[in-house]
Amino acid sequence: MLIGYALYYDRHQNSGLRQTPLKPDFDRVRRLLGLGLPAALQLSLEVGVWATAALAGRLGPVSAASHPIALVTVSFTYMVPLGISSAVAVGVGPALGRGDAGGAGTPDSHGWRAQVAENQHPVAKGVNESPGRR
Repeated sequence: MLIGYALYYDRHQNSGLRQTPLKPDFDRVRRLLGLGLPAALQLSLEVGVWATAALAGRLGPVSAASHPIALVTVSFTYMVPLGISSAVAVGVGPALGRGDAGGAGTPDSHGWRAQVAENQHPVAKGVNESPGRR
């Protein structure tokens, strides 16, 4: 159904889909793999590490009780940098896609803006403030 709609859209909007060569551009595929493969491997390894959390059922009672605390601590320390790197990608990616390297700014400036925005988030404020100061 999707292919049918794409062909219908191309026929009425002349998007150039039917003029696209069917032979793959291996140089482009190689560059895309060079960009995406490291991230894909990292996420695959992360899923594998979290899958080993199922082995916690074989731990003793004290170890089993401390296991969720360790998982939450590790995930929190991982998610903050992941969120910042995602925000930098969102900030820099569109400008680089347009070919506007100057408009992209520097990745570290986007990272600092993401860090400041995260620190202004109400959840982050609730974590960083003591109950008496709210």
